Amino acid sequence: MILVLLPGMDGSGDSFADFISKLGNIETHTIALPQSGPQNYTHLSQSIKQRLPKQPYILLAESFSGGIAARLSDQALPHCRGLIFVASFLTAPRPWALSLLTHLPLKFLLRLPLARFALQYWLLGPKSSKGLISKLKDTLADISATTLKARIRTIKSARPSPDRNCLPCLFIAPRHDRLVSPKHLAAFREKYDQLE
Repeated sequence: MILVLLPGMDGSGDSFADFISKLGNIETHTIALPQSGPQNYTHLSQSIKQRLPKQPYILLAESFSGGIAARLSDQALPHCRGLIFVASFLTAPRPWALSLLTHLPLKFLLRLPLARFALQYWLLGPKSSKGLISKLKDTLADISATTLKARIRTIKSARPSPDRNCLPCLFIAPRHDRLVSPKHLAAFREKYDQLE
């Protein structure tokens, strides 16, 4: 069984390195997101579907990629044995903040010293290390402003499909993420019959 990893907002999958190193003999396959072109969930799910294994796998989607995994699960996935959503959402978290972000010079803001505190406060939590904060900051800085804003707009317009799904599903909730809240779990419960 392969564990297929879909990355969060950065789209690279680099943030999975530490996680993968702790998995021992579990075979993993990280699928990076396209760094150019349309960034809506429909287009991204079509791109990812072509790269899924042709043997049994479990699909793990982090944050932004939760919407991609949900779109994929609405299609026929003959080799998928289950889904894991990590700090994910099916509806937009904090729409007001997302609207604001689409109008700000994000690349410039990421270079400011206060960016570290904003990332720690909103995404990583009070006990996150300086190394982790720096890594996230650098990873986000590597994404083009066009792609980053397109992904933010995708999140802002996120809506779950009404289709129910019977794939076994696990939701891993974040402890200190100020964007993803318990209300987001409710949307997963409405969509997935076998949610743990």
